[in-house]
Amino acid sequence: MNKAQKKLLQQQTTIMSESPKIIAKRIDMFSQPIWTWRVFLEYQHMYLEKMTAMNELWHQWAIFFFSPENTRMMFQIPTPQTYYRWLDDTTDAANRALHPITTRVRANQRRLSKLK
Repeated sequence: MNKAQKKLLQQQTTIMSESPKIIAKRIDMFSQPIWTWRVFLEYQHMYLEKMTAMNELWHQWAIFFFSPENTRMMFQIPTPQTYYRWLDDTTDAANRALHPITTRVRANQRRLSKLK
């Protein structure tokens, strides 16, 4: 397992372990019958965050899939060298795509853990 694959595994683990905590905290906040301004602002923050993350994710994958080098690789005869190059490029693209999401998950966990 190379360095990029380890980073990808670490990012996936962070998202898997911290996201349920964030979801539980937000469900608890949003299930209250009367919302405070803090809850309302958190809802708006969550909505804008999801829209931004979707745009960033699409942008990163579009850069990867529509790059001339990767398009050319799809039509090459498969060899071990092209497979490993494709694997490395895919792992790098996944790391770039997950980085903003992982950063947001960590920031949300820190911010929401401070709220009482």
